[in-house]
Amino acid sequence: MDFLENLKESYVETLIPKIEKEVIFVKGENKGQVGILKEKDVKKGVAFVQLLDDFSIINVSLDSISEKGQRFN
Repeated sequence: MDFLENLKESYVETLIPKIEKEVIFVKGENKGQVGILKEKDVKKGVAFVQLLDDFSIINVSLDSISEKGQRFN
């Protein structure tokens, strides 16, 4: 995921998916990791995401995650 390291936030629009859909972290200490959106509070700007690597659930800013898109080769 080297492209994420050089990706500027101004180049992307974060899309927040429905509950139980995959998200990718676009900034912060978990940048590049993938998880499952468990809960979201749009008014407060927070989400609970379960990480796929260790299954822990963390509380994060909605600005730090985006809907995980399909990758085309």
